[in-house]
Amino acid sequence: MKLPPRAFKVQQKIYETIKREALFRRGEKVLLALSGGPDSTALLLVLSQLVKEYRLRLRAAHVNYRCRGRESGGDQRQVRALCRRLGIELDVHCLRAGELSKVDGKGFQDKARELRFNFFSSLCRTHGLKKVLLGHNADDQVEGLFLRLLRGAGPGGLAGIPYRRDYQGMVLIRPLLDCRREELLEFLAGKGVAYRTDSSNRGLDYRRNRVRNKLLPLLRREFNPRLDEAVWRVNLLLRDEDEYLTKLTGGLLAEVKKRGVMLKADLVDLHPALARRLLREYIWLCRPGSQLRWDQVEMALLLIRRGPKNDRWRLALAGGIELACDGKELVVSEGQARVDQLSPKIFYLTSAGEYRPAAYGLRLVLREEKLNRRKLQRQAADTQREFLDADKINWPLLLRVRQPGDRFQPLGMVGKKKLKDFYTDLKLSPSARKDQPLLLCGGEIAWVIGKRIDARFAVGPETRRVLYIEVDFL
Repeated sequence: MKLPPRAFKVQQKIYETIKREALFRRGEKVLLALSGGPDSTALLLVLSQLVKEYRLRLRAAHVNYRCRGRESGGDQRQVRALCRRLGIELDVHCLRAGELSKVDGKGFQDKARELRFNFFSSLCRTHGLKKVLLGHNADDQVEGLFLRLLRGAGPGGLAGIPYRRDYQGMVLIRPLLDCRREELLEFLAGKGVAYRTDSSNRGLDYRRNRVRNKLLPLLRREFNPRLDEAVWRVNLLLRDEDEYLTKLTGGLLAEVKKRGVMLKADLVDLHPALARRLLREYIWLCRPGSQLRWDQVEMALLLIRRGPKNDRWRLALAGGIELACDGKELVVSEGQARVDQLSPKIFYLTSAGEYRPAAYGLRLVLREEKLNRRKLQRQAADTQREFLDADKINWPLLLRVRQPGDRFQPLGMVGKKKLKDFYTDLKLSPSARKDQPLLLCGGEIAWVIGKRIDARFAVGPETRRVLYIEVDFL
């Protein structure tokens, strides 16, 4: 069947992308993620025609999430019939009922993605495959950029979806990134091949759907009808710059690997763009899979450049990881670091969340919430639960022990009091004084933990939001 000119042009565009990006070699075994939608169906048709030219050993994989009733079953029947007609081997994985329920803090889409890639990984191991082909197209690039922009992603995230990417021992390949969604629909119409549509994509329940169906049409209509071209240009520029910075960072990290440890000097005078990347890569090297927030990286670099004079501190990172400086070296550890006996004990809390500073033997949970005065009254006598006025809090908070000259304004007292005298009034033993943890905000003591908060941070008549703090001594 001869293709219409526009459909033929789409097919040639995909061929050119595969050759230009050298996405696979002749004779390779590849796995296609086949949902039955227009993108993956178009990719299957193109690949089936390349089987002879590239001597590809192609097989397809489909996941039936069993979450859209008859639609899910229809998807499975469609892809099975198409693969049978084209002579392509197909593996199908049907999820069990309830397997997509929210667990481990993951939402529906995150959990679905995890299960999908676990299936692909299993197939790759079973059949000796390495490359997994995905159907992301140029429209996905545009949607993805805005989704990542709304999350505050850096240049690497805004550079867009790469044509190839290593992931969990697989190589993810995306041959359709140069094709618009409407082009792929024209290609399928020219081939006379049916495809499935996911009715959930038309709603506004998920953020991606709201970007696709609400935000982007508005931007194209009222701000820039050529928005997609502008986004692709931004993707290209950022991708090139990201590759260059990644290469520079790799050279710096190689020097750190040779030495076996990162020094403060490696980061102090480095340009922030490189310092951020190098620190992230080093922490990932020490603790693979670490997910750092932007504010944690910035706080770490601030401490490295302008930290305490004695250069001894520790910073809580995501996932129970700590970054500590014991003078010249930077140490990444889980739980108790080898610099645990630093004096003074300095531990930074960069945002609300859960912390387990090993040097103090306690667990801290910090949560911002609306003021509930009934809850405040119920827990008024609980010395391990406190409420501070959230609008008076400036992050990061600091956890440390007493230092000479410390003063604060105990709630219920007029004026400031020496912390030493406050401890005397409480009849604290010398050892208890030495280990008593203090929570500071902006250099001021906000809470003598388990004893008294400072009146300047207390909840008042104007308070609307609170920082709820819960402490458990382990």
